Amino acid sequence: MNFSHTQTARLEIAADTAVATVLTGCSSPPPKGEVDTVAELVLNGTPAIAAVWKPILAGLGMTVTFDSVFCHGSPYVTFSDTRPSQVCELGDLLLVIDYSNGKSWTRQAALVQAKMDSAGRINVAGRSALDQLALYQKWPVFTFNSKVYDRRGRGFTTAITGASPTDAGRYGGIDLTVKSERWHQIDPTAVPPFVTASGTELGSFLARLADGQAGYGAAATHLSGMPPGTADDWSFTVAELLHITSRLSHAALTRAGGAGTVRGQSHTIKMATAHPMIDWIISELSYPPPGEGKPEGKGGRPRSNGISYIHGRIEPAP
Repeated sequence: MNFSHTQTARLEIAADTAVATVLTGCSSPPPKGEVDTVAELVLNGTPAIAAVWKPILAGLGMTVTFDSVFCHGSPYVTFSDTRPSQVCELGDLLLVIDYSNGKSWTRQAALVQAKMDSAGRINVAGRSALDQLALYQKWPVFTFNSKVYDRRGRGFTTAITGASPTDAGRYGGIDLTVKSERWHQIDPTAVPPFVTASGTELGSFLARLADGQAGYGAAATHLSGMPPGTADDWSFTVAELLHITSRLSHAALTRAGGAGTVRGQSHTIKMATAHPMIDWIISELSYPPPGEGKPEGKGGRPRSNGISYIHGRIEPAP
């Protein structure tokens, strides 16, 4: 564990409050549907959570980096489970929290498939939705469909250690009922329809992810930039999404963040006191374009704002 019980509880409350604010509408009009809500969470929820966590973590002498990546529509994957060539998106959202005590880094990450809550339940029906469920329940070997990603076969069941492979993914049950707005993270191994109230509220999930608790995401190797081919499949996939998918744009992000807004947001809370120059939260991060192609989905136009950033390490401003 990275924090005390009291600190984790405070992080949970603060993050749940920040998420509730996003769900009730940081922009006007409030989000409608899962895609808009995920975009709002990435662009408005990520900085809000980092901001409310900073005073709780102040003085502890650590660094916490919170990354979120809007993955809806990109990348798509192919696998074989109940029939050949099943195709679905990998997820709607990637959540990554890196923690450093000044000596070493740890990384905990989770993919999220967002679904709208209907009367307290998530119904899974239709070929694409059932393929997505099979992916999250079993994690068979799969490949990315777009050439911009490595075409290696990926098997999480052998790559994830110290946790169940199913901890790599969660269903996000979103309830936008007025005055009842909630987002619960639900174990995909449950028998659908999923009862959303049985899950963990997103803010609490993120706090436990940051704390490194079992059952809340899966541990990955801390990697920056394009990962080496020798990395295990889970760590490679997380790093690749941070390196490639986060640089792209999507039409839904325009609504929440303006034209050209990219899919990835990264916010670092630096608690060291010896170097005040590097005590800041990085926000609105965008990257230079990747080398070739563009993943599936709307958008795909990277942009650069000139920020120099090495993932997982803060560099003094030039």
